[in-house]
Amino acid sequence: MKDFESTLNIRRTQDHSFPKASYSEWVEAAKKTLKGKSVSDYQTKTYEQIDIQPLYTKNDLPDEVKEIQNSMKKNPSWSIVHKVTGKSVEEINERMVKVLQMGTNVISLPILPSLTKEKMEDFLKNIPINRIPFFIDGKIYTVGFYVLLADWLKKKKLDHRTVSGFIGTDPFQLLMENPKHKEWDNLFANWSDGVLYGKDQFPNLKTIFVNSSIFEQDGAHSVQQLAYSLLEIVEYVEHFRKKGLEEKEIFQKIVVGFSISSDFFMEIAKLRAFRYLWKKLLEAYGVDKPIDATIFARTSFVNKTKTDPYMNLIRSGSEAFSSVVGQVDYLYISPFDEVLGQSSEKGIRLSINTHHILKEEANLAKVCDPGAGSYFIEHLTKSLIERSWAYFVELDKLGGFLFALSKGVIQKELNKMREVRQRDYNKEKKVLVGTNRYANPKDQISFNMETGETWQQTDIMMPLVDMQIKLAEGYSLKDCVKSVSLKEERQQVQRFRLSEPFEQCRMKIERQVKGNNRNVALIIQGDYITHKRIIDFTSNVFASVGLELSICTEGENPEKVKRFLKETNPVLLGYLYAEKDTHPYVDERPVFYVHEQSIGVEDNGSIRQGENLFLYPGIDQISFFNEMIDILGGKK
Repeated sequence: MKDFESTLNIRRTQDHSFPKASYSEWVEAAKKTLKGKSVSDYQTKTYEQIDIQPLYTKNDLPDEVKEIQNSMKKNPSWSIVHKVTGKSVEEINERMVKVLQMGTNVISLPILPSLTKEKMEDFLKNIPINRIPFFIDGKIYTVGFYVLLADWLKKKKLDHRTVSGFIGTDPFQLLMENPKHKEWDNLFANWSDGVLYGKDQFPNLKTIFVNSSIFEQDGAHSVQQLAYSLLEIVEYVEHFRKKGLEEKEIFQKIVVGFSISSDFFMEIAKLRAFRYLWKKLLEAYGVDKPIDATIFARTSFVNKTKTDPYMNLIRSGSEAFSSVVGQVDYLYISPFDEVLGQSSEKGIRLSINTHHILKEEANLAKVCDPGAGSYFIEHLTKSLIERSWAYFVELDKLGGFLFALSKGVIQKELNKMREVRQRDYNKEKKVLVGTNRYANPKDQISFNMETGETWQQTDIMMPLVDMQIKLAEGYSLKDCVKSVSLKEERQQVQRFRLSEPFEQCRMKIERQVKGNNRNVALIIQGDYITHKRIIDFTSNVFASVGLELSICTEGENPEKVKRFLKETNPVLLGYLYAEKDTHPYVDERPVFYVHEQSIGVEDNGSIRQGENLFLYPGIDQISFFNEMIDILGGKK
């Protein structure tokens, strides 16, 4: 009988259904828990000027949702790229063989300037290039490597058609550095001849690279990255059409590269949007045969940190996940310590095994377009498509990618966006975990600090015919390029990192603070709980530059304050601004006052008055640190 009753209860539960709630009903229910705020207060705006709603429904699905989904690739797997480094041909070869044994399935080698036809044997020793595809951004040595590779294949009597994957470079990268480069026409012509040579020698190799990563690394948001990529593709197509190639031949040779940030859903939508835009570009050029976009993705450089580098491991894992959901073809996951200048064996192993976890444990290599059907992702994808296409058309009418670069239009937009991004992190409007929030003040600084990394590419390649002659005579790739003088016209494109200003301040403070004392004192009147919010804020600010906050809650008692300061010996002494006239204790140490509310976020003059500093929510923390460094260093 009991079994029957139990079964009956289960059936009743199964038959029960919940009433469908409308959007308006959800809003009304939400209002009751928002404590006076409206649902619209939780709407946010992205750098792309897209409004993000707190809730998405079926009504938010775009009309083109099926067309967008049909643009995705049918094979959900991806190729595992790991870019080895090394100073010699032998070292690079040894490392490449090792990472192939660890499960990578792409040959990704740096092309050394010292490479010659005699060294090619050691360079490719024990690497089955007829079975494993390449992925090489050869920079200035790309065309020379085509010549050496063709000669080596002929010598080994290997079929040139077995060479697959990608070997190429993005010539516009040099123009990004210097819009008035005097040798640009020669550089582009020599690169173009090299692409045609590569097409003839290696029919199954892709040789044209649209490296959108350089835009992201200079501050671009997703709409800019997509629009600039489309513009660059158009430049290539128009150029090679004049060289006699058909549109479909050109598109088949193109690889597009993106950097993937930790903005998880935006990055998924960006990759999905690009596949749709690629399809539309094919249609615009009248290409009837479907050609899937080939997308290379790498985890972002912009958000990687030298302090607390293990955070990079988590960031890269998230970025790899969004890359896979967004359906990339090649993926490079940077080791967590790559930003320090040299990846460790542990860093390399963890980055490669992240691929294996996503493939073998999460089974994402078996799922086509995992983001399909998500109301939010589909809506975000459509928003990026619309804005990117509109911006692309605007710049195309202006004169195209080359014109916009030569006039500095694109550089100006990137500089503006980079400044906005950096300012948001400086003011903690955006969070970089382990840097401007949740930092560990005990982390030791064990790296050299530079003022920014730039692409130092000041050489151009020789014409193809001259290069073939010199390489056949045994000269190196370096002997086949010539240096050019960029003089005052050079406009460097910096690979900026969001954490770099914090790291620089931390290094300066490390040098100024004597001994192991890293204490900053905050004197308050009243209990800890009452002031917890502002205490947490203050503690977080100083932790980001390696200083620890010590709290004295008995500010009204001079003797206890004196004893506290003797025990902690702080380098800086702080008070709550509201209590500044009631503190009976006076000390010779530099003083800062903490406001519990913003006192004029844009007013830099409010950061310092004489030897007194002012700290408040919304302040530009880098400006505050620089003023603090001046005071600690005795500068007036």
